[in-house]
Amino acid sequence: MKKSGKKKGGKRRAKKAFATGPMLETIILIGKGNAINNPTALSCLPDGPVMWIVKNKDTVQHTVTIDPANFVNTDTGKKAHPFKGNGAPITWTVSGNGGTATFPDSGVLPQIKSKGNFGKFPTPFKYEIQSSNADGTKNGLDPDLDVIDPGARPNG
Repeated sequence: MKKSGKKKGGKRRAKKAFATGPMLETIILIGKGNAINNPTALSCLPDGPVMWIVKNKDTVQHTVTIDPANFVNTDTGKKAHPFKGNGAPITWTVSGNGGTATFPDSGVLPQIKSKGNFGKFPTPFKYEIQSSNADGTKNGLDPDLDVIDPGARPNG
């Protein structure tokens, strides 16, 4: 016997797709010739951590830097780094031929500022990844980071 689309005593609810939630880590992939693949956008909560993993597929060592002073709130167009603390640049030196580095080596992840520091949610940022190698080749990329409302339900 086939069931009807209604529950007893009421209407049947449509199934709702939910997003997977915040994306707290992403991979920065450095390729041949210092090409930087666009990493998956980060989305994180106020007072929460974020993490970058750097993989170097080039044959030479690279130094990769993210400077919180170069974060731009894309709603306002103004520089406004979202991290707690002094905002010192985050730097990795990654060996060639498949070297991997995870920030931080010290075990302390960059911590997003508290909820009170954001006007509205989500608060979108662009930031800059800089990569350079021993021969002076430099390259940059500007991926996204969104600070999301901790009280919002994900929806699809």
